[in-house]
Amino acid sequence: MATISEPDPGLSEEPEDTSLDRRERKRRFAGRAKKKAKSRRRGSRQRVTKVTISEPEPGLSEEPEDTSLDREETRKRRFALWFHITVIVSIGLLCILLISLRFNSPSPWKEGREHLLDELDELTLQGWMLHDKNLYRVSTTKKGWRASREDCQKRKADLVVINSREELAFVSRLMDTSWIGLSDREKEGTHKWVDGTPMTSSWRHVKPRDDGGARDCVVAGEDGWSEEPCKRLHHWICEKVLDLDHLEAERNKEGSVMLTEEEEDAPSITEFHSSTHVLPVGQTARYTCHAGGTPEPTVEWLHNGRPLERDGTDDQSEAWVERGFLFIRGGRYGVNTVCCMASNSAGTEQLIMSGSPSDACDLTLDPNTAHRHLSLSEDNRKVTAVEEVQSYPDHPDRFDYPVVLGREALTGRCYWEVEWRGGVLIGVIYRGITRRGGGGDSRLGENNKSWVLHCDDDRYSAWYNGSRTVLPLRPAGSTRVGVYLDRPAGSLSFYRVSPGGGGSSDTLTHLHTFWSSFTQEDLLPGVLVGWGGSSASLCRV
Repeated sequence: MATISEPDPGLSEEPEDTSLDRRERKRRFAGRAKKKAKSRRRGSRQRVTKVTISEPEPGLSEEPEDTSLDREETRKRRFALWFHITVIVSIGLLCILLISLRFNSPSPWKEGREHLLDELDELTLQGWMLHDKNLYRVSTTKKGWRASREDCQKRKADLVVINSREELAFVSRLMDTSWIGLSDREKEGTHKWVDGTPMTSSWRHVKPRDDGGARDCVVAGEDGWSEEPCKRLHHWICEKVLDLDHLEAERNKEGSVMLTEEEEDAPSITEFHSSTHVLPVGQTARYTCHAGGTPEPTVEWLHNGRPLERDGTDDQSEAWVERGFLFIRGGRYGVNTVCCMASNSAGTEQLIMSGSPSDACDLTLDPNTAHRHLSLSEDNRKVTAVEEVQSYPDHPDRFDYPVVLGREALTGRCYWEVEWRGGVLIGVIYRGITRRGGGGDSRLGENNKSWVLHCDDDRYSAWYNGSRTVLPLRPAGSTRVGVYLDRPAGSLSFYRVSPGGGGSSDTLTHLHTFWSSFTQEDLLPGVLVGWGGSSASLCRV
């Protein structure tokens, strides 16, 4: 029989105790888990409220809901930062671009100015001369007034319109009797310029001479203007008016100076000379001219008032330009008047030189014409003003004014020189001038029968028919004047003879030229001697 023994009292409670311990541990573990869960939920809520100011903690990055909110906010912040940086950089680049365009791109004024300077360079090569913002061109052939104007219009210009004394003086220095843009073709006696404006006389002493007949067109010479038949052949002067209005407007906008800038310098002729002063027939002289300035000036040559083509040679020519030098072949055409003209955008300078002519005349004074306070000496070659009355016999040719005329009449071409002291008038006079009365009819330069140059220590001035022209060139120590009459050409020119011992060491500089249609009446050399001690001597050339 089986016997069931009682469990050992010491071990009977062990299973029960083990079960209780396990349940207690589970209960405690569950309590701690609940506390941790609550703690995590509280931490999660705290992190959600702080997302805008701090990054999520790395230990909680595995929570799906929290990570999504953090990443979205981060993307927004990064996008906003990138957008602002992009805008700022774009604005900066735009400003740099605008500044670059402002300073590097040519302005309308600069573009217009550069275009004008290029045009001026091209026109200068074509024989145009710049003066006071206008361009002038002297013809090399002769035509009637209408054909002359058509030639100017083909060159996008017109016959010259003279608006001031300064412009008249410049045009007169071109040394030619030429058609100008003045006529009374529309209405007899009413002169108008080619631009339709009436002739103004406020700066003119006389109106154009009208000798009658069908004379409607006006030619200009240094002795005045006169009407001639429009079909008569003459040289002419074209004038091109530069269009500067748009540049003026741009200049006002930009505060610039039109056609000149601070760094620009007007031309200055630094070298101007000839290889010889006396030029025998058949031989050749070379003229040199150099000029400085900014921008570099162009140098143009004029011979006897005519512009010469650059580097144009001709075996039959009297003058030509080659490699920048002017060459002149000696011949019987009187004084060689050479003009060197340097031009750039800042201005123009010109110098004139003349060589000795081959038409020298040996002249003496006529005692029968001398005023009684004039003393003749040196074989009637010198006249001096004195206080003592000279014992000259009565003669119908004697002047009541301190004048003496030459004995020999002037025909064809003639060159002579006069040495002077004090104050004198030197020139040519018609034989028929009034000798008595002491009025304007007998005073040299105050009538239409005498053309004279007034010389004193300070200045030169030209006189004809009561009109005086003060010349810019001064004696500068020279007391000798050269006179050249080309009667067939209708010109009378005066030159300053610079001291140099005579002969080829002297230098002739052009002073003034009168232009006139001399009549068949005899022309005589003449001198007026102003006050005591003044004198004039006819030199042997």
